Amino acid sequence: RLLIYLTSPEGAAPVAKEDLLAFMPPPPTLIETDRRPSFHLWNYTSFVAAGARAYLRLGDKDEEAAETARGGLAEAKKITTRIECHRVLGIVAKRRGDLAAAEAHFNEGAEEARACGLYLLELLCARDLVQFVYEGQGRAAEGEAMIEAAAGRMGKPVSDFEELLAKRREW
Repeated sequence: RLLIYLTSPEGAAPVAKEDLLAFMPPPPTLIETDRRPSFHLWNYTSFVAAGARAYLRLGDKDEEAAETARGGLAEAKKITTRIECHRVLGIVAKRRGDLAAAEAHFNEGAEEARACGLYLLELLCARDLVQFVYEGQGRAAEGEAMIEAAAGRMGKPVSDFEELLAKRREW
């Protein structure tokens, strides 16, 4: 249910919000599940990353999203989980009006992605930084430079990512 909810288009409801709320484990359970080595042997998706993103999409569960993401940062060894947790915490910080914390989380996610050669995730962190922080501050050019640099590290022009960069989400 969780993955169906997360992959459904905005406005579509293949899983009702009430059903997902009834199904969603609390943040400590998601974090505990992610600790199990057997889970990582058979599953590629982190429960922490998916759970934090689902709480974020539910709209009124920012505290649960932040708690889950903080747990992921404290314990996750998978870099993709850590990057996603930074992105979730950045969005929560933006929603709470803490633009400095949002900027810090998006930048940390971008730095971790770059250090591991995950340049597409770096590009996504930069896109989030532009969308959630820089545009409102008149600093979009700084973020666009980050996006261009990430695309360059992949050996591609920014135009190859137009659709991805145009995608705007609040979650």
